[in-house]
Amino acid sequence: MNSIKLLGAAVISVMNIASYSTAHAELADGKFGSAQVFDVQRSPAFPTASTPITFSNFANPFADPGGQFSMAPGQYLKFFKVSDSPCRYGANLHNADNTVASLYAASGTIWGLTSSGFLFTSLPGDFGTFIANGAGFSLGDSVTLTPSTGEDTCAATAAYLPSTTPVSTAGPINPAPVPATTPIPTLSEWAMIILTMLVAGFGIYQQRRRQL
Repeated sequence: MNSIKLLGAAVISVMNIASYSTAHAELADGKFGSAQVFDVQRSPAFPTASTPITFSNFANPFADPGGQFSMAPGQYLKFFKVSDSPCRYGANLHNADNTVASLYAASGTIWGLTSSGFLFTSLPGDFGTFIANGAGFSLGDSVTLTPSTGEDTCAATAAYLPSTTPVSTAGPINPAPVPATTPIPTLSEWAMIILTMLVAGFGIYQQRRRQL
């Protein structure tokens, strides 16, 4: 009986871990290539909840410090958390081999997270960088988004689903069709299957004991 209890507890632990792994995401997991990182003009100046904001005249980004530059092929921008309250992120420029090429900004603020992109303003230089999420743009482009937030909290950045494949050419990402496959049980489903088998096995064991 003790063994059954221990196995049941282990199954519940597996279910909890599976649930956490499925739900967890983070802005810092993102990798943003040269067709996703731009200095822009903004109207209005900062995102506010439920208000359209237009990012226009896309240009090469400004590092803080360092000034304006062009990202080399394969390079990408990757954010890192600086503090939780207030929520601040910095960013590094990475090479294609994942080594750090240079500091992009030591600290800054995330604004107006949407599935299509967001605004990053560096501190103290206050350079505004539009980060496209999942699609590529060209110099001179523009886009209008309607965010549900203004300045974002770290709770929002922790739940964000960023692009993890750097994009270096303009246009939407069109993944190849995925062939239909037989669904594979998740960890949670496997846990329930194992627990059901344990309960059934214990019932059969008890029944046979009573018959002896």
